[in-house]
Amino acid sequence: MTEAANISGVKLNRIRRLSATARYPRTFEARLANIDPELYGSLTANQIAAIIDGPMQRSYAAGHQRILG
Repeated sequence: MTEAANISGVKLNRIRRLSATARYPRTFEARLANIDPELYGSLTANQIAAIIDGPMQRSYAAGHQRILG
């Protein structure tokens, strides 16, 4: 069972809609599993999506800088 089981269905759907990483289900689930479940209630869906997407965005940006730099 994934960590997503600890989040309400509405909030999880919102996180998936906001997260660019949701296009990659295994990566999305792995990143979600790395977030402390105790934080789910205190973070907004937007904040959780940003936590999930952060490492991928930094990686993409670094790759673009190498190619364009």
